[in-house]
Amino acid sequence: RDEMKVVLSEDDLDKMNLTYDSFDYENPTAKRAIRDILNKAKEEIGFISSGGRVTLALYPKLGGGCELYATRLCTIDYYVCFTQLDNFLSAKAGLEEKGINAVWYTDGMRYYAGLPTRSAALFAGEFGGVEARITEGFLKEHGKRIT
Repeated sequence: RDEMKVVLSEDDLDKMNLTYDSFDYENPTAKRAIRDILNKAKEEIGFISSGGRVTLALYPKLGGGCELYATRLCTIDYYVCFTQLDNFLSAKAGLEEKGINAVWYTDGMRYYAGLPTRSAALFAGEFGGVEARITEGFLKEHGKRIT
């Protein structure tokens, strides 16, 4: 997931000791609330905020409360190729924690994982992934994005 919307009621804001007006990233209470919301989103819906930048937008809601929109700005600096599905599946959980951005399938036998950091690419190498010199344009033309 690259985007999410969180609806916060007046009661939710009260429990966090916040109001719409005090929900400012400079406010330590708001920072803690944002961190808690992002961690809960990772557990519940798979929204991963690590391994890249996240933009946040907060809008007041009619009748009180607010809506928080979070968008992960995906950056793919490395592609790793797996020629065996078993190897890719073995690496997948660890890659998700490191910020896997996209997975592509091409020509019936190759899986490409888009990764944001060199350390993630090195981790993938432990499972048979080989760094690939490939572009997203090539993958869009010749492959199918599966995540």
